[in-house]
Amino acid sequence: MDGVVGRPRLAQPSKRCLPTKGQSGKGPHNEMAKKSVRRLFVDDAHIEKEFLVERKCHQPRNYIGNPLMVGDRFHDARSGVRYEEDEVPREGGVEKLSYSLTPTSVVRDEEAGIFRMYYQTRSEHLFDDMGYGGGTPVVAYAESHNGIHWHLPPLNRVLLKNKQENNILFYPPGSLATVVIDRQDRDASRRYKMLFYPPSISFSSDGIGWTEPQKIEIPTHIGQGDGLTCLAGWDARIGKYVAYFRPQVARPEQLKDVEGKTIRLIGRSESADLKDWSELKAVLVPDENDPPGTEFQNIGAFFYEGMYLGLLCFHEGFEEERPMRFPQRAPNVPVHAPMLGRCYVELVSSWDGIHWNRLEDRSPFIQNEPGSLGSGVIWPANAPVVLDTELWFYFGMGFHSHGFQLVKMPGLAKLRRDGFVSLAAGDKEGWIVTKRFTCPGGRLFVNADACGGQLSVSVVDADDYHFPYYAKVRCATLDQDSLANAVTWVERSDLTSLEGKEIRLKFYLRNADLYSFWFK
Repeated sequence: MDGVVGRPRLAQPSKRCLPTKGQSGKGPHNEMAKKSVRRLFVDDAHIEKEFLVERKCHQPRNYIGNPLMVGDRFHDARSGVRYEEDEVPREGGVEKLSYSLTPTSVVRDEEAGIFRMYYQTRSEHLFDDMGYGGGTPVVAYAESHNGIHWHLPPLNRVLLKNKQENNILFYPPGSLATVVIDRQDRDASRRYKMLFYPPSISFSSDGIGWTEPQKIEIPTHIGQGDGLTCLAGWDARIGKYVAYFRPQVARPEQLKDVEGKTIRLIGRSESADLKDWSELKAVLVPDENDPPGTEFQNIGAFFYEGMYLGLLCFHEGFEEERPMRFPQRAPNVPVHAPMLGRCYVELVSSWDGIHWNRLEDRSPFIQNEPGSLGSGVIWPANAPVVLDTELWFYFGMGFHSHGFQLVKMPGLAKLRRDGFVSLAAGDKEGWIVTKRFTCPGGRLFVNADACGGQLSVSVVDADDYHFPYYAKVRCATLDQDSLANAVTWVERSDLTSLEGKEIRLKFYLRNADLYSFWFK
């Protein structure tokens, strides 16, 4: 089963996702009336009132075969990289600690039936050290038919040791690539889009052959980005591409860090053409509710069912290290420092990609497991792979603290579809009433686990009356775990007769978890 964060609080108000300070955190109501868009419960955007329910935050479960790849030499077309082939012990580290394999993007090409991984790797003595420590990082490529077993195809793009039979995409500097498949772009040659550091854009028709990178400028008054980038993709609501970067500033309004206490945070920029970008604005900043020394290393921001979700890399640093990192006190000249402390992933959400909600207890979404290969660092890829029944989250993991550039290895964690958060009731029946929306018609589906319990639904009109044919007593009760259960009533199998009317849904739960609902 997926992990659950937080303790039950039955008979009390549900644990809510608090908005970023100074923002409402409310979502657009017109999303409710769209067919096929799933309504999740990561915030209160769809809820008007509830009784005897709690919000449960769920964690993905780690794949038992982690790590997916390890390396005892630089990767080329002939070197084995599968875990079993390299015969590296599952615990106690790996043979070579100078290699880093950090997946920054994994996408699934549904037409080709291929998983494509874009990862950062580095190796000593292969390239001149460009200031990152442990060798200059490069963007490399792997592919898989099942997302578990990975093959490194020879790309013949970069000459290395007088050979081109390797899987390197670009000459350095070039690292931390994020890739999206852009289905709205009519130009087939730009179907794949890659953003990487130093800020550059590249395009591909198939995810393998890429154009020469085009450097881009990101205007900023809050500090220059220092490596981490995330291309979220095309936001149709504003007609622009959205990307996130990691500037380093003491506070969003400051140009200079006069006290030497520079922190890392998350900034956002937009572009209509991927050439001209808007000024970088801070959107996620550690606040007074975070421990001293907190920094945000990066974010994997992605679109999911009409909203933004984010995999925020939370760094539990040490406040006393900050003056050491910038001895010249120059905000745009980063100087390497240990920056010790663990990194894990926190789930955040937003309706506009600007104002972000964080969980009330700010608990980890993908966390470090003591004694494991991921006990020190969890570094998220930019987005999960969405499958029919599960969400697959790829990440880089390390058993060392952040700042020790020893080794990171690709890991995988799995979560049920829509399984981020559920609304749940215990032995006593609880209920949730949604906000009013225009009924889109069609069939109502729920993603819910009612094993050992029950879930039923009634439809309520604008005056709080239950529609006679859609009352709870006429509903077919769900008493099992279902990722897509079609709700039916005695005389009705769909809501066609209510199409266009103002309605609300009332969900009744006992010993059950409700993850999402939608119409089809």
